[in-house]
Amino acid sequence: MNTQNSSASNSGSFLPIFLIAASLLVFFIWQLTNLSTQRTALASTREQLEEQFKISTPQHEQMIKQSQAVQAKLEKIATALLDLAKDGDPDAKAIIAKYNISKQAPAASPTPSK
Repeated sequence: MNTQNSSASNSGSFLPIFLIAASLLVFFIWQLTNLSTQRTALASTREQLEEQFKISTPQHEQMIKQSQAVQAKLEKIATALLDLAKDGDPDAKAIIAKYNISKQAPAASPTPSK
């Protein structure tokens, strides 16, 4: 009778272990599939973003040049306004006071460190 109990307990413990192992295998396969799908989606998104930021058409370069020209003109106007205020023009002083206009030192160029 002792041999029947040991064989019954061996076969009875095999099924739960097999089910746990099978469920773990299915879980890991699902995780790998999900990871692969996410990796593909991430690579696609990265390519799209790189393409969007890589755009350098003549039209974009022209727009950059135009914006730099407008910025230079605005700087000249602001400098002229500051000069007028310095010379004593009350209207220029009022504009400077109203909009809190001041001349800033140009940004220092980065020096290479050794």
